[in-house]
Amino acid sequence: MKIADHVAHRALAYIAAVRRHGYKLPEPEFAAYIEYPLQKTRSGLGLVDWTKITSILDTPAETRVAWLKRLKWLSVEGGVVDLTELGRAVLAALDEEELEIEGAMEIALGTEDPFSYARVIGRIASRGDALLIDPYFKLDQLLDILVRTTVRGVLISSKTGKAEIAALGAALSKHSFEREFEIRIAEEIHDRYIIPRSGDVDMVGTSLTGVGKKPTVMVTIKSPAADEIRRTHQAVWERATPLAAPVANEAAPVPKAV
Repeated sequence: MKIADHVAHRALAYIAAVRRHGYKLPEPEFAAYIEYPLQKTRSGLGLVDWTKITSILDTPAETRVAWLKRLKWLSVEGGVVDLTELGRAVLAALDEEELEIEGAMEIALGTEDPFSYARVIGRIASRGDALLIDPYFKLDQLLDILVRTTVRGVLISSKTGKAEIAALGAALSKHSFEREFEIRIAEEIHDRYIIPRSGDVDMVGTSLTGVGKKPTVMVTIKSPAADEIRRTHQAVWERATPLAAPVANEAAPVPKAV
């Protein structure tokens, strides 16, 4: 059973997307988007005009913004919209539902699909405490990985760039974590993988920075190839250089092997 409709999913994904890129989204701008996300045309509106329906029924309707705030999925502080902890959890669940509905071995991630990035984050979240292999991983993706997934480690390369690596290191050194989490650097990686401790492995055709910006695919790889990929990258992880020593909570376990 789906826990929310596509409009709620679109709303949560929209907030997460703009916040990920550092934009403080004012409530009126969010309301303008979510009430009428498609362009108005001479022939009418892209979506149902709820104001007209309300006038016909003579019953005051709850706006989407008010509905999301009432459910505690959305917070507004100083006029800026953001997701609550509950809202982020709901978004992750909706992302996972979207992937389960598709049930495909190969998922196309097009530039015209506003949910391409959400699909990938949802798949990463569904893989549990996996390793994420992404040579070009950047600071913009770190918050999503920490908040919306339970990934235990990210393996990057110097291709990310000195400035980004420094920014990632600074971010790790300033935060404590309730779970094991580490970033390591290895020059021998090239492809992008989502590698759980067991089972299928996912391969993404582009880095997270490119998802939604360039057409690509996400492919699920089964055993025995998945097991070989896991063994190979676990060995790379073990000899890779830790980016920084994060300030871990006392209760947080030491990173373990896949």
